[in-house]
Order: sequence, then structure tokens, then C-alpha cells
Amino acid sequence: MRGFLFHGVFIDMNKRLHYADLVKKLVSCENLMQLSDTVKEINEFNKKYFITPSSEEFKKFETIIGLMKIKLKHKHGITESKNYLISEEQLKIIVENNKVNSLVSKYLDSQDWRTWDIGDGEFNVADGEFGRDLIRLRIQYSSTFPDKYFDVIYLDDRLVTKIINLFGLDNETAIKSIINWFNQTYNKELTIKDFEWLDNDGENDDEDYDD
Repeated sequence: MRGFLFHGVFIDMNKRLHYADLVKKLVSCENLMQLSDTVKEINEFNKKYFITPSSEEFKKFETIIGLMKIKLKHKHGITESKNYLISEEQLKIIVENNKVNSLVSKYLDSQDWRTWDIGDGEFNVADGEFGRDLIRLRIQYSSTFPDKYFDVIYLDDRLVTKIINLFGLDNETAIKSIINWFNQTYNKELTIKDFEWLDNDGENDDEDYDD
């Protein structure tokens, strides 16, 4: 039994060391060929240790690979500027943002949402079957180009305040994390630029948003 436990700890230690080594390799890539070779190593690592797309390791790899692709596609980033390398501090911010999004998404997934389709691609997301709308998706048409339209996400102040208080976030981060969850849940690609405050016409202003 002790031998089995020791073997498990040994494997876990190897996994952590290998993972840290691959992260360092990723951020040190100086061209797309090196990046491609490192991605192959990461794929082998994922298979060996059964890393799933929902795991923190996979999400971190995915984020860094995306950033490195952008970096290496810019000629100046490859040949002229060593300062363009992603720092450990930047990596910490990336990972922290991913953790925040993951925590907020798990919380929002646990809530009793009701989606009300109002037609033409627009819908409301309410707090329970008889609750108030906390999110609304609307289509707005351009005043300059009548044929051009775009999605707008309206968020109720109570939902944003709830996320701020629960997770200790600032206003912008809370809004971004809610939009991230909304995009994953409803297959959208909205950003904070598509955000507006939801005006509930003063209905039930003294009503609290429950956990």
C-alpha cells in the first residue's frame, strides 16, 4: 500500500515538474516552428496525464499558446524586441483572470436561470421562473448603416453587485466575468464594449437578488 502511495506521489511530482517545464518552453519560443514543436510536446503531455479541456492546466496552455501565436506573427516581436517576451507577472495575471472566470462561471451555472425567448434572436435571462430579468440580449441597428446590426448585452446592477461582493472584484472585472459566462452558455462572442446597464423601469427596486 505504501509503495502504491509513493508511486502516486512520484507521478504527481513528475507531472508538476513537466508542466512547469512546458510553460517555460512556451513563453521562450522565438519562432513559430519552435512553438509548433512545443505544442506537440504539450499534446503528448495531455495524453500521458489525461489532461482534459476543462482542467486549469489545459486552459493555461491554451491561453499562452494563443498569446504566443499573436506575438510570433509580429515581425518585430521575433527579431527586434526581447522585451516582447511574456513575463512571469503577465502569466500570473492571465492565470488569475482564468481562475476568476472559472469561479464566476461555476457560481452562475449553479443558479436557477430561466431564459425567455422574445423572438428575432433576442431573449431575457431571469432569476428563476418568477424572478426579474437580470440579463437581456438585444439587437441594435446602426443609425449610419441601416443594414448593419450588432448584439448588446444588458446587465442588471444587482447581478453585477452580487458578483463584486461574492468574489471581491472591481466593477469592470465583474462585468467581464459575467459576459464570459454568458458567451460560453449562449454561444456568443460579446465583449465589455457590447455592454449596457439594464433599466428595469423601477420595478421591485426594494427586492434583493438571492444567492
